[in-house]
Amino acid sequence: MPKFPEIDVPIPSITWIRSEDQVKLYEAVPEGDRAIIGFLMLHGCRPGEARAIRCKDVCLDTQSISCHATFSKNIYRERRKGRKSKPYIIAIHPEMWGFIEERVKTAHPEAFLFANPRTGTFYSMQAIQGLWDNVRVAAKVTGLRLYDASRHSFASQLANQNVPTHKISWLLGHSTTKMSEKYTRRDLESLRADVSKMSLKKGQTVTRLSPRDKGDGKSL
Repeated sequence: MPKFPEIDVPIPSITWIRSEDQVKLYEAVPEGDRAIIGFLMLHGCRPGEARAIRCKDVCLDTQSISCHATFSKNIYRERRKGRKSKPYIIAIHPEMWGFIEERVKTAHPEAFLFANPRTGTFYSMQAIQGLWDNVRVAAKVTGLRLYDASRHSFASQLANQNVPTHKISWLLGHSTTKMSEKYTRRDLESLRADVSKMSLKKGQTVTRLSPRDKGDGKSL
């Protein structure tokens, strides 16, 4: 058999931001739109899947959401993105619980969890992109996608807090940990903290001799 050449597939570059930068961007979001942007940042959910969540997908007893659908542009589809992507459970962040509980209790089960305040229905792809463009302008940030500021940052921040990759994979709804590894990047400070755990110094017990007993083998 001929020897096939090895192909070096480069790891795609992932852009992400720290939590303090997320807070600054979040503060630039209009009040009526903060629910969906906050949800994306705190849960790492894909924007298309977050837009497709209905009130009936929320279980108030377990404080969780069944993520099983998505929007392909503006077309609702009863399955997630990717052939191998299966439904997964989202654990609701405590900071989102008040909004979600109120929405589920007051809206029709078929209603979308996140409603565009300007239309009263789901966020269209154009609406969510336009919203994020306005946020970036207000925060004076360029070249940062919503996906970078939410899903990528969610995964990378957890990795830098030493959350196991398999748990990050569950939280992102990935079918394998290999996908999660591509979405996580450690920053320099995290790497510095990790490398500082190594040492070539050993703990030493120093025997001190008193001037009086010096040389007689007795220690103080």
